[in-house]
Amino acid sequence: MFGKGLARHRWQAMTMRVVAAVALLAAQFAPFMAGNASAETITSTQQVRLGFQTTAPIEASRGEEICIGVVIDGTCVGGTAGYDLDISGTASIRVDMEAELTISYDRADVVPGGSVPVEFTYTPLNTDVSADVALDADATVTADFTGCLNCPADLDLTLAAGGADFVAPMAGDPNVNVPLSSSTITLSAPVLGELLAAQLEGNIALAAAGPGTFPGLGGAASVVTVSGATIDGLTSTVAVLEWQTAGETLTQTVTLPATPGPVSLQLQPVMHWLGTSADLDLQLDLRGLLDIFPEPDPISIFSGSLGDVYSDAGIDTLVGDAVTDAIVFDPGVAARIGAGFVPVPLLDPEVATIPPVPALGVIAVSIDPDADDDGLLDGEEIALGTDPDDPDSDDDGLLDGTEVNGTNPTDPLDADSDDDGLLDGDEDANHNGGLDPGETDPNDPDTDDDGLDDGLEVELGTDPTDPDTDDDGVPDGQDAEFVQNAVSALDPSVFNGPGNQNALLSRLDAVEKRVQQGKVDQAIHELELIRMQLDGCGTEADTNDWITDCPAQLEIRELVDLYIANLGT
Repeated sequence: MFGKGLARHRWQAMTMRVVAAVALLAAQFAPFMAGNASAETITSTQQVRLGFQTTAPIEASRGEEICIGVVIDGTCVGGTAGYDLDISGTASIRVDMEAELTISYDRADVVPGGSVPVEFTYTPLNTDVSADVALDADATVTADFTGCLNCPADLDLTLAAGGADFVAPMAGDPNVNVPLSSSTITLSAPVLGELLAAQLEGNIALAAAGPGTFPGLGGAASVVTVSGATIDGLTSTVAVLEWQTAGETLTQTVTLPATPGPVSLQLQPVMHWLGTSADLDLQLDLRGLLDIFPEPDPISIFSGSLGDVYSDAGIDTLVGDAVTDAIVFDPGVAARIGAGFVPVPLLDPEVATIPPVPALGVIAVSIDPDADDDGLLDGEEIALGTDPDDPDSDDDGLLDGTEVNGTNPTDPLDADSDDDGLLDGDEDANHNGGLDPGETDPNDPDTDDDGLDDGLEVELGTDPTDPDTDDDGVPDGQDAEFVQNAVSALDPSVFNGPGNQNALLSRLDAVEKRVQQGKVDQAIHELELIRMQLDGCGTEADTNDWITDCPAQLEIRELVDLYIANLGT
């Protein structure tokens, strides 16, 4: 009852600016490009969509003229017939690729000044049923005929080119081929019947993009920025990630300061580089009256690597110049785009419409060094065995950090560090981790050294901070008062007879007088006689015992034994 109570920094900075510039400028010019083309481990997994939707112009023309009379000395006599076709329209392009980013770290590494390896895993996904890339085209064919009366002047074409559902390729993956085709659209005239049929055919090929000449220019890439810490032990707060294979894990070591606060990790931009090539033709079939003309060759919308398309439009130069303006030199961005590679970015909102240039999306993860705000970092708690998610692991009323770091430290895994029957939080009344005047010492079971444990004194009504509570010159542990207080607190029904309680109190008064007189041996002898009246309990009390309730008898007997022991020391 009286035992325990309630129990590489500069290049990294440049790389960040390079990749950010590439993402922004590639997004800006995308319309043209597309139109012509353990409890200890904390894990955060986010699924994102990389892509954009935009429109781009389709411009093409085709014409032919023949002599419908006779040719004399190279001159047509009798008239000519001909046609000119101008094709003007818009291609609508949507790229919508899924990916999963997982960021994890071990809380055991989160200690003051600690090095925390943070793992970044990138995995392309394909969980929805919609096309990941789609191209649709609308165009108007304006016709100018010679030698043909009542021929129509123009034709509206709706060319649904198609799309495909796929997982974005990375190193080792096969190319993704997106077949494109449309139904045949015909141009007819009254009486004359069909004159022209048009059909869109071809495919787009998407390939994995291997490493470029600079980090962040191939595979899937991102810049990670950290605040509240540094990366790889340098003074830098940025690093470049470049994944080459699906599910690849890259590690960056975040170095915490000596007194760390919240740490924020942000990934921006996030992009997936793709090699792009295409073959897209508009097939024309002259019919009826126009069948007199030679069959026209297909009109190429674009063909081969789209790098030439980007270069012809100056996209590679524009982006390369922008990068040079940002970081003084171009580490190979222009050449990368000119070779037909394009970054598909994470935007905010995802898969936004371009133009205007949308904002870049951000993947954010926080490292909370002290998840339960108890003054101990998570790694320190794991090493100590305390719970990093419970500010008071032993439920004693004191924060774990207060117990460990206080000027009078206690055990955060033991609610009663000194086993005196008082919780540490009750002894440290102001919960400041120190020993202040008027408080009992949670590391000393007998703060006032009077022979009685602090918890026992509190229970029996003596002062655990005063060795002589009643100022009678006898220390509390050698004063009969603590036993008398316990006897007085018992219900009369536990005694063998109505006078036993008073008799026991009187015998204890006599013992105290012997102590005050310095007759300690006689006092001990008196106590031993009292004990003989309290020695009957096993399963039941002896008939001559003063207390017949066994738990009550054992309680008083233990106090009498303690009294004897204190007098004998």
